[in-house]
Amino acid sequence: MKNIEIAFGFFQYERIKIAKLLYEPFSEKVKPIFGSKEKSIEIYSRYLKSDGIIVARKDREILGVAGIKTKKDNWLEIGVLEALKEFGISIFRVAFLGLALKKSAKNGLLLDVITVVKEARGKGIGTALLSFIIDFAEKERLPMIRLFVIEQNIKARKLYERMGFKIIKFHTLLFPWRKIFGFKGSFEMVYSPRKIGTVHQKTSRVREPRGPLRGHERRR
Repeated sequence: MKNIEIAFGFFQYERIKIAKLLYEPFSEKVKPIFGSKEKSIEIYSRYLKSDGIIVARKDREILGVAGIKTKKDNWLEIGVLEALKEFGISIFRVAFLGLALKKSAKNGLLLDVITVVKEARGKGIGTALLSFIIDFAEKERLPMIRLFVIEQNIKARKLYERMGFKIIKFHTLLFPWRKIFGFKGSFEMVYSPRKIGTVHQKTSRVREPRGPLRGHERRR
């Protein structure tokens, strides 16, 4: 697909749509925590942080979204007090899931979620988003990109491997959490930029402007 624009950030009017897109890949995981789909999307929407969101668009239509974590940025920012308010006792499930998957962005960049709208799948949008993230990591001189993919998602794992990611560990989810979340564990995969500091494309950020759409850089 040609003329794809990719950039950090989103506009306020896109918040709900992005939350709906991000809900899909996490739907089976968050259902035991958030409950209904409507509540999940509501919570996602409320705590989305623009600086950690990367959006692929064509003619201002959203085609795909990725959420990342670094030392500076996080796509979903929620504090302890907010978590207690939103989840109640379910916060213990949230905390355990985070611990079990070891989702830390202390070293480099963590690609937490990536998703493409149904109509645009198979057209290279996911690959374009991954390429953008790799370019960003190289520009920022980050030592690595990490991600976690559940064992059942073979298609995604193959895409990551084609892009140069390597499996370094399998994290087993213990009982009873395995039953609660519906999967046995996840593969931890790492990409180490070959040319730290070499930028293939300039990255940009959208800061929720009120004027015309702007700030996009990568075109395909």
